[in-house]
Amino acid sequence: MQSILTLAVDHDTTSDHSTVIITLSLPSALARTIPRRCWPKANWETFNSKIQSPKMDLSQLQGMDDTLRAVTNITRLIHEAVDEAVPVRTTQKTAAPWWNHSLTLAKQSVKRADRQARLHPTDVNLKDSQYKRHKWSILVRNAKTAYRIHQLEATSTRTVWKTIQHHNTHHKPIPPLQGRSDFKGKCELLRNSLFPTVNMEQ
Repeated sequence: MQSILTLAVDHDTTSDHSTVIITLSLPSALARTIPRRCWPKANWETFNSKIQSPKMDLSQLQGMDDTLRAVTNITRLIHEAVDEAVPVRTTQKTAAPWWNHSLTLAKQSVKRADRQARLHPTDVNLKDSQYKRHKWSILVRNAKTAYRIHQLEATSTRTVWKTIQHHNTHHKPIPPLQGRSDFKGKCELLRNSLFPTVNMEQ
């Protein structure tokens, strides 16, 4: 029982059966992944020095065995030069803080509906795919809104503007106010409108 991480039932499937999804914590042998290189930061002087250092003579090759041996050695040299001269790209994919298990199930449902509509493009499947994608968009929007509200409720007067700025991804300029289009004029009009008493006392 300790190896069971999550247990959920997905009723939104393409058949008349529900899906029981169990996430287990089991040891697994991960396949070897090829590292991604950061080629813009490569040191080509080091690369050339590594390639030219053995000074291999390829002009005296005789027969297929010599050619295959030379190709193997050159390939090994290239890999060694890349390991020494080109750094590995570090990719850190972090999950969105507003993501939850319901969004995971909804995303899986969208993928199944899209695959069904692609394999069997009937009107029913196409409408089902469109409906589930629309439902998915609403769930994502609601999750982001709930997370933003939670952040605003937990913020302080010192960090509230930073929190708002972090969520404000759509930058729209303020239109002209009473004929004033410059920044200073807009600020004066807004200040006079929001704090008329303070301005009168001054």
